[in-house]
Amino acid sequence: MLYRSRPENARLLSTRPLSRASSALRFCSDSSSVLVTDKTGDCYQYDCVEVEAPPRLLLGHLSVVYDILWSEDQQHIITCDRDDKIRVTNYPATFDIHSYCLGHREFVSGLALLTEQHIASTSGDKTLRVWNYIQGKELLQHELPAPAVRLLVRQLEPEKVFQAAVLFYEHVDALGLYRLERSSDDTWSVTATQLVCAEAGSWSISNFTLTSDRIYITGAENKRLSLRVYDIATGQPASSGVPEGWLKMVLDGLGANEEGAPPFIPEDLSVWFKKRFDNVSDYLERKKRRIEEQQQQKCG
Repeated sequence: MLYRSRPENARLLSTRPLSRASSALRFCSDSSSVLVTDKTGDCYQYDCVEVEAPPRLLLGHLSVVYDILWSEDQQHIITCDRDDKIRVTNYPATFDIHSYCLGHREFVSGLALLTEQHIASTSGDKTLRVWNYIQGKELLQHELPAPAVRLLVRQLEPEKVFQAAVLFYEHVDALGLYRLERSSDDTWSVTATQLVCAEAGSWSISNFTLTSDRIYITGAENKRLSLRVYDIATGQPASSGVPEGWLKMVLDGLGANEEGAPPFIPEDLSVWFKKRFDNVSDYLERKKRRIEEQQQQKCG
């Protein structure tokens, strides 16, 4: 569903079916088109002006894409997936891969554009990292208290200071706020500034967004879509909540207010983690038993 939004309201422009469930989306810098990835790793470009135009297939991954970026100059599309990698693809010649940013040891869950050459990433390996994506070079690695499943970044000082917000997986604090700073010699530093509980454990948190002074967090409460607002400075519930009618508008668009509508159940994020099987131990145990049996037969 494509909305044209204003602070006081929003208007639905188009509803377009997808062949598969989507996993991430990103608007270009002028909002003239949007990139949508699906569960099979394919990425499509949808026109937001000619809303009846068919989607264009741009690129594909061999696993689920969890986040996607489009550089400000629209020269690069940056994607991250379940196979621990970040890929930088040239645009519009999307058959040409520019670079990879490799180093994460679990799924890469979030990407954020910092400057024209730098991005931040989060992962299920409990790290926040900064990269020069043009060179495919890691510049900073910071340990997090829990696996990260969402990342948003807000610029505080142009090209220099940023606020990063990280949504954690099954942690007593739902959200962490961090300050990223870039020095004159292109080195980066990170400082933890705030942990937001957001009543973690009392409801199923699925996503969030930031403004200059607030954090909007969505999730499921009693199998219904819920939206809560927190103060970004204190981490406490905000004095005033969601603009009147916004949540109803979204629920109406999803058909969630209709009689017999299915319950809202967030995605099970545990499936993002790789399942590792230890076949070697079983093999060695069977080999040990076989040798013992052979020795017993010889002795007998």
